[in-house]
Amino acid sequence: MKREPNFLEKVEILRNSYQMLGFWETVRDAAVYLLTLLRLDRFDAKYGTATSKWVAPVDAGIEDEAVLMAAYDYGPTPAKVMRHILHHLSSYDLSEFSFVDLGCGKGRAMLLASEYPFREILGGDASAKHCDVARNNIERFLKASNQVRCNNIQVRCEDAGKFSFPNTSLIVYMYEPFRWEIFKRVIDNLSAFKQETAHKVLLAYSCPLQEHALERHEGYVKLKEHQVIDMECSWNLWECQNNMGQESTAAIEPQEDQQPMAWGRI
Repeated sequence: MKREPNFLEKVEILRNSYQMLGFWETVRDAAVYLLTLLRLDRFDAKYGTATSKWVAPVDAGIEDEAVLMAAYDYGPTPAKVMRHILHHLSSYDLSEFSFVDLGCGKGRAMLLASEYPFREILGGDASAKHCDVARNNIERFLKASNQVRCNNIQVRCEDAGKFSFPNTSLIVYMYEPFRWEIFKRVIDNLSAFKQETAHKVLLAYSCPLQEHALERHEGYVKLKEHQVIDMECSWNLWECQNNMGQESTAAIEPQEDQQPMAWGRI
């Protein structure tokens, strides 16, 4: 399926919908699509960055076959959602935290995080192509924005399941980045990091498709849940706790991935 069909292809899609679903369901779906377009932010137009275009994993230049199979399509966190998350995180002393975006893609979440006084900002992504784009976006954003409060921003081309965390308190961010096999390694690695360092570890999880793993992991407690109509704009906040008796995700059966309510995706 194409994410950006041209005009004639959209007409064909409407015709197919009418034949399959009938008039009123087609009108409903078209209305939802148009409302989604109205919701789109103008982030890239404002800052001269390139974060918006959707990219399938096979087009992202991921060389590791296992990582490729575990990847979702790349898409940016909506700017309004990221700002909402960061606003809620600002109750903490952010100067004590490193902000880490796992599956950072083209870097939008990191750019928005730079408007807050984090100790440092790190991004990790398995796509070298996306990492290069993210670095270019960082350079452009730092020149275009007068709201930057943290310009210590780095991007690593690194498998999230093997990411090396800085020896500081962490706010780890994820937006629908990868499937079960990598996700379980990430949360186990964060749990081990907590045991070894005793640093505070917070996990902000947007479009939480693998939330069941955190719910059943004894090392995590949910601090906040913000659910809206569109799954892709829902998020929750977790804290990794120092629990030596924790259940590893090895004991948790993977569940079939939920599908986000992808309003407007064609």
